[in-house]
Amino acid sequence: MDVEGAEKEALEGARNHIMRAKPKLLISAYHIPEDIFDIPKMITDMRDDYKLYLRFDGQPGVIWPCDYVLYAL
Repeated sequence: MDVEGAEKEALEGARNHIMRAKPKLLISAYHIPEDIFDIPKMITDMRDDYKLYLRFDGQPGVIWPCDYVLYAL
């Protein structure tokens, strides 16, 4: 999901589904600097059996502040 800075709110809204069904998640983690830390913590607080991967999907040579994506599998 890429909801332009509302990723934490969207995760909170999906809390019951995440806890019950463990869907695969792909979440943008670059809109708000703290998101790179807060979003993984939110996910692991909901379920501790996710494996988390952070990937840079941006343009070569551009490191910040775009296109960091968190995968939760």
